[in-house]
Amino acid sequence: NENFIQDDNIPPGDFGIVTGNRLGIQTDADTISFSDIADESTYDVANEFRFGVGDGDDIIGMSPIPEASALIFKRRSMWAITGLNLMAVTGQSPSITQISKQTGCVSRHSIQNVGSAVFFLGDSGVYAIDIGLDASRARGTLARFDLRDEPLSKPINNRILAEDFDLAEIKCRSVFFNNRYFLSFNQTEEKSTVYIYNTLIGAWESIDEYPFTITDFVRGKTKVDKKERLYIANRQGRLYRIDDEFEAEADRRTGYGTDDGTAISWELDTRAYDNQNLEVKDFRRGYAKLESLDSTGTITLSVDITDPDSTRSISVARPSNEGYLDRFTVRKRGNSIKYKFSGTGRSVIKHVRTEFTQTNNNTISTKE
Repeated sequence: NENFIQDDNIPPGDFGIVTGNRLGIQTDADTISFSDIADESTYDVANEFRFGVGDGDDIIGMSPIPEASALIFKRRSMWAITGLNLMAVTGQSPSITQISKQTGCVSRHSIQNVGSAVFFLGDSGVYAIDIGLDASRARGTLARFDLRDEPLSKPINNRILAEDFDLAEIKCRSVFFNNRYFLSFNQTEEKSTVYIYNTLIGAWESIDEYPFTITDFVRGKTKVDKKERLYIANRQGRLYRIDDEFEAEADRRTGYGTDDGTAISWELDTRAYDNQNLEVKDFRRGYAKLESLDSTGTITLSVDITDPDSTRSISVARPSNEGYLDRFTVRKRGNSIKYKFSGTGRSVIKHVRTEFTQTNNNTISTKE
């Protein structure tokens, strides 16, 4: 193809990044080779850097960060190389720092720069590392690498950790779009799951399933619609638009559903409320404030009471008034309580509450 030029001076490698106007290529299991500044065809032995040599842990991926620096991910460790351009200016060599000896990255396809942070999939879930930049000097200086102790995905790790991580090494995909981090897993040849984290509210807002294999996320514009949209691609090369604007348009056409008029089903589970102890509680009443945004949707609420031996459920009908605070009787004993909502159409879960008493305590407590 005349639009592509083969440059035999670039060392062979599976992947690379650009940082500080240098092209960085993984040239073996522990080595990253960087080009000269603004010259991707020139590589010097002085610009080869090794990370955790001999640890038996291959480099999985990289991410560019400010000040001509980069994060280097292995499966069981994380590294940073900073000041790649200092050698040309001051003769000072770049610095290599090991950020973590336990946490690494499962797949380079999960790595995304999100503002001042970098999101990635580790063996214990999705993590975020914040990059601290001290701009008080004439030139900005990287001051810290803040890797959070708990994974960002802790609230949904029961779902994330159930995915096939061996398959995810090659097949998972991610993108950052419209203030959201999207991460996809292929479960089978005919099913994929996308987890969506909203950075504005700081929470996972959706887990979407698709009846096909997702091969990639695609950001693009069309001649008809000049606004950038987010698409997912399947193995047949077909693109499906999945951004919020598409959902709003589907609402107007079909009453919140698919193009053939089928209502979209949804589910929402709260965490299990146990008042931070393992004592048996007498759950007395529950409250749920719900609001429907259309006339055709449905809401079903089931309440699970869990003790060490079993889980019992009760069901609550949808309230007839919009925004009505529905009060219902529970009268079940157990360690914890969980609210599970499901339905179709557009609805808002505004408020939930439970009343309970603990063993040897007649005082009624509430949890919201």
